[in-house]
Amino acid sequence: MRSVWRTCIVRGGELDMLECEKETVRLAVLEFPSIDGAKPFYRSEEHQVVECLRERAGQVQLYAIDGAANEDWSSALKASKSLGP
Repeated sequence: MRSVWRTCIVRGGELDMLECEKETVRLAVLEFPSIDGAKPFYRSEEHQVVECLRERAGQVQLYAIDGAANEDWSSALKASKSLGP
């Protein structure tokens, strides 16, 4: 499955829920080139095997979120820093 996603940004580790109705036990954030790039991963045979195992372990929520490109994010971060504290 690693051949499909770019980076595992977050996986496991300590999680402190600041605003949430339900506490999440485990969280993973994977980076894909695009939302359309995530769909082959979700539909892949490898993922379907893992999904069958995961469904027996508990509830799962999956989201595909369109984020900002690194260049856009860097520009936004610089602009926000120029506004001051």
